[in-house]
Amino acid sequence: MKKKLPARNTPKNKVIFSTLSTYSRYTESKEAVFTAIVRRNFGATHFIVGRDHTGVKDFYGKYDSQKIFDNLGNIGIERVKFHAQSYCKKCRQ
Repeated sequence: MKKKLPARNTPKNKVIFSTLSTYSRYTESKEAVFTAIVRRNFGATHFIVGRDHTGVKDFYGKYDSQKIFDNLGNIGIERVKFHAQSYCKKCRQ
């Protein structure tokens, strides 16, 4: 049975971001799945997977941690993919 936050603590039409303090295991895609399951168990509904989830240099492929979710099926949390982010100082974007 999932517990829900009391309505008074849940702002309507808002998103709540939170952190989860765990140490990195540097296992790339397996760690992304582990972290997603742990966050799901704490009540998260979505999990952001970046380009390189605690990877070690070029040991793993850039998007391996995103690809592993494609083969898992439904694990009870929605995955949100993010690709490489960058900022252009000249364009200010």
